Formats: sequence, structure tokens, C-alpha cells
Amino acid sequence: MNHSAPSHYKERRDCSVRAVSRALQIEYEEAHELCKKAGRPNGKGFHPFRLLGLNECNRIKESAVINDKKLVYHDRIKKTIKTFIKENPIGTFICVKRGHAFTIINGEIFGQKLDYSRLIYYISVTDLNQPTKKLKVGEQTILHLRNGLTVDEIVAKGFKRTCVLWYKSKINRQ
Repeated sequence: MNHSAPSHYKERRDCSVRAVSRALQIEYEEAHELCKKAGRPNGKGFHPFRLLGLNECNRIKESAVINDKKLVYHDRIKKTIKTFIKENPIGTFICVKRGHAFTIINGEIFGQKLDYSRLIYYISVTDLNQPTKKLKVGEQTILHLRNGLTVDEIVAKGFKRTCVLWYKSKINRQ
């Protein structure tokens, strides 16, 4: 699937279009059309919250459904990208920091480097056709370890220390 602008678009400042394309798993052209319908002028910046029908004055927690995907707006989070990923290792998110939009899917960043920039808001994306999968304790523990949490931080989340140490040794052996 193509998430970047084809050559005939000659687009600049289209990070929000690329973020929407990747998060909704649609082609760039379709994402471009969605953003255009929501008020994005060609070649100009665009706030993805406008896809939900929100504007500058009306930005409370809202949701919308686009292409069988539920989008939920979350404002004023004041977290760094790194902290956000540690706290949300699973899921798809359209994230916005000052002057830039990008996507995070299951802890992997698309369209941005991992740094200490602060997020302004994010939109969580849930596929309505996929059943929500509850992770087993072992899967959660492994995700936390791979995202750089220490044993003590994972134990503070309610996991048993012996289990965390066992999974840590299992990861180190791989």
C-alpha cells in the first residue's frame, strides 16, 4: 500500500495526509480526498482532528467512524513521544506535535523519529471489523520489556516479579 504522495500531486506539508493514510490503511489518494473533504487546502497544513468534524473552538473528546475505523480524539495529553509509546504499546494512533502529524502503530513510529517532543493531541484508531484481542500476561510483559521498562516498573504495574524475570531471561536468550 502506498502511503506517500505520487509524483503528480507535487505535495508539500502533507504529513497529516500520510498519517491518515497509514493509520486507516488506505491509499494516499483516498486519504488526500478525505482530508480535502474535511477542509484541507492543497499543499497546506491540516489538523487531523478536522476529520472528526471538530474545529478550533469545538475540541472536546469526540469520535467518528471512517472506513470501518473508529477514531477517538484525545486532547491535552502533555506527554513525550517516548512516554506515550511506553504507556500505549498496542494500538494505532494519529499523533500531532507542534507543526507535524505522524502515526504510531503497535509502538512503531512512522513519519517521525523517536525523541522527547511533546504531543499536543492524538487520535486513536480502532478497526471495527477486528475483534479486540486481550493480551495474555506473558505478551504484555514481553512488550513492556521490549519497550525499555525496567523490572521494577513492570512489577509496579501489578505483574509478579518472578514472571517478569523469567520472561526477561527468555528474551535475553533469543
